[in-house]
Amino acid sequence: MIFIFGLPIVYTMKKEEKRCCQMCNENLVGRIDKKFCDDQCRVMFHNRVRNERVPDLKTISAALRKNRLILEDFRKTQSRTQRKIQRTDLIQKGYNFTYFTHHVSVNHFGVFDVSLIKENQEEYSILYSTSTPH
Repeated sequence: MIFIFGLPIVYTMKKEEKRCCQMCNENLVGRIDKKFCDDQCRVMFHNRVRNERVPDLKTISAALRKNRLILEDFRKTQSRTQRKIQRTDLIQKGYNFTYFTHHVSVNHFGVFDVSLIKENQEEYSILYSTSTPH
């Protein structure tokens, strides 16, 4: 027993609690606030949490990139002025009209720096932004 200022101090040893990795449930050794056994488990855990919060983020990003690449391919094959394109040509290339980054009106929407303006049921005008980011 230890005395401080004449008062007895009693130490009780807590049974060491078993701590486990939040990803793989392996026993943890080391710091008391350690949550993961290694960096790989830490990264996998946080990726899983992020994907659970926004499960469709990869799908949406992939669809937007694909749409943008399709429009860029049309840019390469057509003149540098305002272009016209058939809806069937866009669909045939795999363009998905569900995903866009900006919406000006019912007939005017776009993906990143490219706008589509619906001329009629089967034809669109494509406008490419001339400004560059600073």
